[in-house]
Amino acid sequence: MGSGTEGLKVSENGRKRALKGSVAVRCKNDWLGLRWTWGGQRYEISLGLVDSRVNRTVAERKAKLIEQDMLTERFDPTLERYKPQIQTSEAVSAVELFEKFVTWKSKQVGEEDSMLKYTACLSYTRQYFRKLPATISEEQATQFRDWLAKKLAPITVRERISSLRSCWRWGMRRKLVAENPWQEVKVKVPPKQRLNPFTKEETQKILKGFSTDPWYAYYTDFVEFLLSTGCRIGEAVGLRWKHLSADCSEIWIGESFGRGKRKPTKTNKARWFELSPRLKDMFLARKKTGSYRPDDLIFPARRGGAIDDKTFNKYAWKTILEQVGVPYRMPRSVRHSFVSNAAHQGLTPSEISDITGHSEETIFRHYLGSVRGRAKLPDLLKD
Repeated sequence: MGSGTEGLKVSENGRKRALKGSVAVRCKNDWLGLRWTWGGQRYEISLGLVDSRVNRTVAERKAKLIEQDMLTERFDPTLERYKPQIQTSEAVSAVELFEKFVTWKSKQVGEEDSMLKYTACLSYTRQYFRKLPATISEEQATQFRDWLAKKLAPITVRERISSLRSCWRWGMRRKLVAENPWQEVKVKVPPKQRLNPFTKEETQKILKGFSTDPWYAYYTDFVEFLLSTGCRIGEAVGLRWKHLSADCSEIWIGESFGRGKRKPTKTNKARWFELSPRLKDMFLARKKTGSYRPDDLIFPARRGGAIDDKTFNKYAWKTILEQVGVPYRMPRSVRHSFVSNAAHQGLTPSEISDITGHSEETIFRHYLGSVRGRAKLPDLLKD
């Protein structure tokens, strides 16, 4: 069966049929299988192999074995002799591989929020690949990317493909798959306009807007802390009194709070830094308004518990920005604004890194471009 057509005959309608006593290699939904008739009964077996040149050779060898057994009357009608005896890498389905990867990843990451992109990718993997073996081709991987692009934004598609690439790389290290079909699958993401930081005047307007609003003045200190430190909103929400030094002159940031759960910071790194006199006085003033236990939140929600960032953005933040005439940007833009304004005032990237938790590389790459100013086109045609 070297060509894959030996042992076949062509019927009047042009369709190929297996000759009597021969075994046909068949492909259904990219799976290879064998079909034949023996003793008046039709047999069919799935090989668990994806359709490829190498796997066709394997299938043809298996077909030859069955043909030889039928010829020598050694045929096993239970088919046990012809089924894979061990779980090979090619018998692992794409979905099973990704499930194994997600299970492993969850033990490494631990945080449920950090696993959302993997569980979302698993859902699409199940929809598309179903029982297809993990030995998919690069062409099939590209087809999945194109299918996914009809459902998701380009940047999300790129994230999903990156997760799959990591999964197959993980599978290769564990000898579950031999190749990574996602390695060269690329996703073009349109360029995104750089975040427009709040100016110093805008931050002053926002702070004044909160402090003078009858309802949202409650959040003035919270907003002032965000504007003054560039802290991630989840880190500010999760701050507890025990994170401040006794005289409120220094603060420790090593936790975050979001979606009802306390967790480490995004980078899993803690940081200590000295507060400005203004923030120190603010915390001392808050401390005098009541008796606080070390584990109490510094900035609780109006009705108790932790501030919900989505609710805060939807109602308080949007309302105040509209009232004071500042174009809307999400609260996370405050972090970008802090870095830009701090650099304008002469803080070094190292100092900004110590305060914000960003790496110096991130600060240079994503923030300092707006501080240095835009490139200016020279007049090359000037006399």
